[in-house]
Order: sequence, then C-alpha cells, then structure tokens
Amino acid sequence: MKNFITLILLFTITLVCSQTTPGEYTINNVKVNTKQSDFGTSFFGKDKVVFAAPRSNAVITRSTWSGNNQAFLDLYIATITKEGELEDKKTIIGDVNNRFHEGIVTFTKDMKTVYFSANNYTEKHKAKKDSTGTVNIQLYKAEVLKDGEWRNVVKLPFNNDEFSTGHPALSIDDKRLYFVSDRPETIGKTDIFYVDILDDGTYSQPINLGPKINTTEREMFPFVSDENILYFSSNGHEGYGELDVFASRIFDTTISEPINLENPVNSEKDDFSFIIDDTKHKGFFSSNREGGKGDDDIYGFYAFPPLKIEGRQVVTGIVRDVKTGEIISGATVILQDPQGNELQRVVLPEDASKGWQPFINDANSLTKDNVTVGIGDVENISISKTVDNEDPKVGDLVEFTVQLENAGTIDAENIKIADILPEGYTYVSDDTSKTEGAALNSNMISIKELSQGDVKTIKIKALIEPVWKPYTNDNKQVEKENIVVQTGDSDKVLISKT
Repeated sequence: MKNFITLILLFTITLVCSQTTPGEYTINNVKVNTKQSDFGTSFFGKDKVVFAAPRSNAVITRSTWSGNNQAFLDLYIATITKEGELEDKKTIIGDVNNRFHEGIVTFTKDMKTVYFSANNYTEKHKAKKDSTGTVNIQLYKAEVLKDGEWRNVVKLPFNNDEFSTGHPALSIDDKRLYFVSDRPETIGKTDIFYVDILDDGTYSQPINLGPKINTTEREMFPFVSDENILYFSSNGHEGYGELDVFASRIFDTTISEPINLENPVNSEKDDFSFIIDDTKHKGFFSSNREGGKGDDDIYGFYAFPPLKIEGRQVVTGIVRDVKTGEIISGATVILQDPQGNELQRVVLPEDASKGWQPFINDANSLTKDNVTVGIGDVENISISKTVDNEDPKVGDLVEFTVQLENAGTIDAENIKIADILPEGYTYVSDDTSKTEGAALNSNMISIKELSQGDVKTIKIKALIEPVWKPYTNDNKQVEKENIVVQTGDSDKVLISKT
C-alpha cells in the first residue's frame, strides 16, 4: 500500500515596499544634434546608439501614423563617449535607409538581429496603401552582419495593411517583442502591445498591455531596461503637457502603475524615446522642447539617485511533516492565482533547514557608478566594499565595510553612494553615527564632506532573507487557495500572514 506523507507548510506573506521615486536627472543637449530632427536612440551594444534623422527639414509628427505626414528618414550609428556625448556619427549600411524608413529600432542582446519599423511597401519597394489611401507603418526584422550591415529583411506576420504596427522593443531575455499599434483592439489612439517570440521562431497573437498602461490617448516608444522597467511615452496619463515619459516595473504576470519621470526629463512639449543603461545610470531621450537646436533633439542624462519602483509580496516558508515536525527536503511548492493558473514553482533544496534559498546579488558589486559628488571630482573618489563572509547562508548576519578616500586636490562635498545593500539582504544596523556628517537612509550613504586625502570607513550589518527569488505580483493578496502541495493534504496547509 502506498504511503502518503502529510505535510504542513508554514508560510509568511510579507509586503515589501520601498519608496517609489522617479529619480533625479542631470540632462544635456548632445553635440551631434543638427538643425533638423534628431531622435529615437536605441542601444547597439554598450557603447553605441542608433538614431534617426530626416533627409530634409521636414517636421517629424507623432500625432498621426499617416505615412503621408512623415519625413523620409536615415538611420545613423554613433559612439557613446565617457562623458555621455555621441561622436563618430555614420550612416547605417545595408538594406535600410530607403525612402520608406520610419526610424525606431531594437536589437537582440547578441546584436545579430534587428527589429525596425518602416512604411508599408511591396516586394518591388513601392509604397503599399490601405483602403483609405494611407501608407501605414509596419514591423520588419533583419540580420545584422559583423560589419554592421543589415541584410535579409523580413516583414513580421502580425502586420496588417489596414493599420500601423511599429516602435519595437525587446524584453530583457529577447523572448517578448513590444510594439505600438492603432489596430482595432486598441483602447485609445495608439496602444502598446506585445507578442511572445516562440522557440521555433514564430510569434504568439498580439496582446494588449491593458488599461493600466494604455489610455484613450496615445502610448508610444516603449523600451525595457535590464532591470525590467518598461519606459514609454504617453499623453493620456497625467503629465506636464504633451507626450511625457513614464515607467512601470514588469512583474511575472502583471505590471505596476506608471510613474511620471517628472522634470527635467518631461516638459510641456513632446518627450519620448527614453533609453537607459542601468549599470551606468546613463541614457538618452528625445524632445522638441524649447531651447533645442532643431525640431527634435537628443538629450543625454545621468540619473542619480536612479528611479526606484518597488512593491511586492515575498512568500517564505519551511515544509515540515505535520506529525513529527521534521523538515522535508526537496519538496515542490507551486504558487497559483485564484483561477488555478500557475504563477511560479520552486523545488526546495536538499538542505532545507533554514527555508528557501534566496536570490543574492554579488555582495561586492559597488563601483563609481554608484557615487555622485555635489562639489569635487568623482573620478578622484576611491571606493571599495568588502564583506566579512564570502559564502553566506540563509539567515547569516553579514557585515559590509565601505571605504572612501579623496585622492584629489580639492575637498569634496555632498557625496552620495547608492545601492549599498544588494537585493536579498535585510538591513540590521550601521555605524554612521561614528562618522561626522555621515548617514544611511533608503539604502544610500550620504557624507557631507570628504577633505582631500581623507579616508572614511562605514560598516553595515545585514541579514540574508530566507526566501527564494520572489514571485512579485503587484501587491495582490496571496491566500490559502494560492498554495498547492504536490505531496500531502492541502487541508493541513497553514498560512500565517504578517
């Protein structure tokens, strides 16, 4: 007779919320701008961008998708300098820059494939009109050769001659393609949709991102950062004027409420095509605001402190035998929504004595990109972070030591070091009270002054959270019916919620 083990799962469901802030931005009009329209930057690797500019002084319009009102564009590639400028501007070569190109592109991480939007055209490269005589925007894919040339252009299968599909953006794993369309399923004038890119290279049916993102007006220019933040422009959410840049965190099955990036990124004019390198806190956006060189200009920026969007539930627990209290190793726990759809599953480790193993970032991942200086030269600030336990376990207390030295010739003031504790650590204590003018707030160390030649050392203690990499569900409640145990009696599952 087959024996069954009755299990008891002790769960704690905790809402983890950090303050959501748009960040602070220092912006500059890049030197590559001309008297024409320069806009629509996309990263090509870590040190180059691709952007668009028209072949004439025609104005770029974003209020319509009509090809008759769009200027003919060329695509350019430029190198990003250490200072955040763009230089060495060159025209893209290959099967692009024809008379139909529209200008927004996105590349796969290996830089071997590019998705781009262009006017609808036939195999003989003649404009193809819809039933009203309009040339709509369509999505295309091309191969990127080693010399940067684009070849083998293919039109994507979910295009339609009767509506526009454009502004592509890829997810961080290159398995989801976001785009903008005015197809019949839109909530407003233009909406953001996505398709999943399947293993065989085909695409799922387009899915609307829904009313949390899309409004009755225009949502355009999506971009997904390496931190899984969706940036997009909208004139339907509350903002400063016309198109504003917004950000939402992408979770496993949902997305957070959009947050306006505020001034100086947003203005009373159109602000759009925002991209960011999260590791450097640097990026670019486009705007037709007053004071620019042309109709549309590219602006560089440095974000510090950067955008913060948090709001998640962390489910932690230990699986035990209900009769003996013995810890059960290797069990499979499944998290479901109220409709029974699987959201996430985790197989517990063989050593389950301290609960589920957390996802932990490198404890020493701190660079000068984390540092900003109000007065002084950040390049002369030497920073190091060490940890007293190189191989910590769940529940261990870890001590971080952060040391700063001013090797410059002038005193530095208003120094801030962001992201001191990596994800997976819970703050316990610090010794900033021993250092004059130092404080630790919201995972950021602030130091009022660091004189030339001075060295300051700060210690922070933190616990490793007993959780696996958490399922995040935009603050929705997790109840008993959300938990399924493959072995055991579900009636014996107990949940505590704090």
